[in-house]
Amino acid sequence: MLLLIVISTVVPACSYNSKMLIQDDTSVVEIPVPQAGKSEIEDLPAAENKSNEFEEVKPQDGSSAASLFSASPRRFIDVFYGTVETLDGTVSTSSDSGVVCLFSCISTAHSASRVVHFRPSALYGIRVGTWLENYPYVGFAGDVSYLQANAPGVRIWYVPLSLVMMGRYPFLKTDTAPDGHLQLYGGVMISRVTGDIEVQFSPEMSGRIGGSADGFGTGVLLGIAWRLPPYAVFGEYRLMNASLDFDSESKFFGGSTSASADLKSRQMAFGVSYTF
Repeated sequence: MLLLIVISTVVPACSYNSKMLIQDDTSVVEIPVPQAGKSEIEDLPAAENKSNEFEEVKPQDGSSAASLFSASPRRFIDVFYGTVETLDGTVSTSSDSGVVCLFSCISTAHSASRVVHFRPSALYGIRVGTWLENYPYVGFAGDVSYLQANAPGVRIWYVPLSLVMMGRYPFLKTDTAPDGHLQLYGGVMISRVTGDIEVQFSPEMSGRIGGSADGFGTGVLLGIAWRLPPYAVFGEYRLMNASLDFDSESKFFGGSTSASADLKSRQMAFGVSYTF
């Protein structure tokens, strides 16, 4: 077969108007030849524009929660003092000296339980925590406080070691106090409680019963703070429910003694805070 290729113009075959004629024995076919690479070059700006459409647009007005506190320290330490009102609660005690067998077996178990009226006492405490960087309205803290619950025949002191999940909301924000001169805050406490309990219920029980005790507690707090960075003064109202249990066993006769108390307290605390 004889092929004849005729170029109809003098421009190179890569131009858009170039044509090819392919002739065989029966017919002649005219084929336009497009300009090489033209479509790719023309499409480049469009591709760049499309990629720009998906670029992240960052807010410029500072309306996000994190920007409200961007210039504020997040860590804090609080020292507080206050008063404690422990509500009337149940205190129980028991003593079992085992079974004494001489001519006959005698059980020496005794127990007593009373609802007692506790006297008001003082509250001392310290708290260290931080507000989260990405969620500055939310924070966590460790809280240690010292309380007493005393009544006729009952002496109790205890120390709740609390994990506090906190939240806050600022008011009166300025350049010097971006997290607000005035803050309302609150928290939920989960506590491990250690202390000492001593009970003497006469005539039901002879002698004093008690010793080192432990237990668990829960509580809530609500407070208000006035800030002059990096310092602040605050007042807060706290509610706590705690339980203390003491148990001891005799090594010789298998006897045991125990004491327990359920403590529900209302606390009013005032303190100072330092942020860093």
